[in-house]
Amino acid sequence: MPKLHELGKKERVAICRTIALAAHDCLAQTVDADGCKLGGSFQARVFKACSELGVIEDDEFYGNSFSAPRAEVLKGFEQIYEDALCIGAKYDELIAPLAEMVSDFAMKSAVLVRMRCVSRFSATLLGDGPFSDLHVTLCVAEDDDDGGVEEEEEEARSSDESDEDNDSIIATSSDEGSDGSDDESDVDNNDNDNDDIEEVTSEDAEEVVGPRRKKARVKQEEEPVLEPSDESGSDE
Repeated sequence: MPKLHELGKKERVAICRTIALAAHDCLAQTVDADGCKLGGSFQARVFKACSELGVIEDDEFYGNSFSAPRAEVLKGFEQIYEDALCIGAKYDELIAPLAEMVSDFAMKSAVLVRMRCVSRFSATLLGDGPFSDLHVTLCVAEDDDDGGVEEEEEEARSSDESDEDNDSIIATSSDEGSDGSDDESDVDNNDNDNDDIEEVTSEDAEEVVGPRRKKARVKQEEEPVLEPSDESGSDE
């Protein structure tokens, strides 16, 4: 069975965060579902909660609480929680005017307190302290880690597909725009060419210079000349 400090960074962070969340819940929840005050010390309640997480080996849960060095670390968690509550109360005072205007704009102080505590608790557990030699199991951490990796890969694939779709849309739009501009430029060029052609009317038309066709001349037949007959002479 591996110890906490023998694991990789991802596994250690996952297990320490799980324990930190359980510790915060034990501090924040002081009554049960029926409204009765929870008994036992904070260290004892954390010990019981951790035994139900499934990330710590059963060999670590002999007795009613953790060892004295580990209990001292948990005592420090109580101080961190108290300090966070004070900061949260001051935060509520500062955002009171804003909350009157918009009630759901600012984040709730309880959420900020939880975030701060879990972050501080996890950092403490990751250090070289009494919890570093805690015997842990990887079943839950591995499942959670694999699920997170699969979700990230799925999000990455979805993001890539949406980017490709956007690129194709942009490319199509640009092509259509360029084709439209080409058509418009062709029309403009044709209009310009037509402008260069001047309309010619019949009045402005110049006489065509070229060889003239000769008219056919008809030869007139010569009339025969009548010679004087000899009859007139004979009569005389």
